[in-house]
Amino acid sequence: MVTAAAPTGRVALLSAAMDSLHASTDMGLAVVSARWRRIALVDAVITAGLAGAGWYARGRP
Repeated sequence: MVTAAAPTGRVALLSAAMDSLHASTDMGLAVVSARWRRIALVDAVITAGLAGAGWYARGRP
């Protein structure tokens, strides 16, 4: 929400960093838990896409 309201480079950077952390923890969960593997992988793909968008937006003027 903050990224959409104030799309500054710093906000985009923080958003991308948090999304990257989220995706990496989902990957860790997928590795250790067969029960949560499918949903963790789906969530990791979504958050990795959001992280990529954030890193891209950070580089734009």
